[in-house]
Amino acid sequence: MPDAQLLALSPLDGRYAGKVDALRPIFSEFGLIHARVKVEVEWLLALAADPAIVELEPFDAAAANRLRALADGFSTTDAARVKEIERTTNHDVKAVEYFIKERLSGDAQLGPALEFVHFACTSEDINNLSYALMLRQARNEVLLPRLDALIALLRGMAHAHAALPMLSRTHGQTASPTTVGKELANVVARLARQRDVLASEGISTALAALDDRSRRIVEERWLKVNDDGSGGMTLHELAADYGVSAERIRQIESAAMKKMKKALVAYS
Repeated sequence: MPDAQLLALSPLDGRYAGKVDALRPIFSEFGLIHARVKVEVEWLLALAADPAIVELEPFDAAAANRLRALADGFSTTDAARVKEIERTTNHDVKAVEYFIKERLSGDAQLGPALEFVHFACTSEDINNLSYALMLRQARNEVLLPRLDALIALLRGMAHAHAALPMLSRTHGQTASPTTVGKELANVVARLARQRDVLASEGISTALAALDDRSRRIVEERWLKVNDDGSGGMTLHELAADYGVSAERIRQIESAAMKKMKKALVAYS
């Protein structure tokens, strides 16, 4: 047995390492750094597309493609460079910011935008979106395809053994007879239901838990915002609409988010 397995802190890096290889590019530190780069790149693109930020010239299509290529083509060598920078910054997210600035410094159009990388962001702004991207990628690229394959296999077995008698039991005693196919079909139905839950964003269920006013505030503040940052309403705009203070709108929004979180937990 290789020493690396014997020295692993987690069974996922030891005994079960081969079972989670598909998740390694997503949930490893490389995967997290990659996601952070994606978020930083898209944030810079959003800033450049906002006409209200007059200090930042809009990017043309070629420049935007070059910027996205930095994230799309991110490699383990790039991640190693980020870690090298981190030895100086002693800050993981700051190291990503410096990596992007380093790569853009020689670009005629993107170079002048360097100081807008990570502009107005905290580390948590970058991290929480990165974790969401990682979870969504793992769900869409690994978990759902594996679940679909398992469901298809079991469904085929259910049909193949639909007429095969089977002794059923309840509380350790024999019960009404069944068939192997029928029992497999039960498993398929339950797996399919949970698969649909996993595939769903669940936002509709969460919104349904809110009263009309809270729902509209959440929708106007977050769900009607376009990719370029346009749309939606500010706290002050909603406050004027409802005849209350902006702080009161913030309180309603905060309480709504807590209700939505509970609804999503119950939904899953």
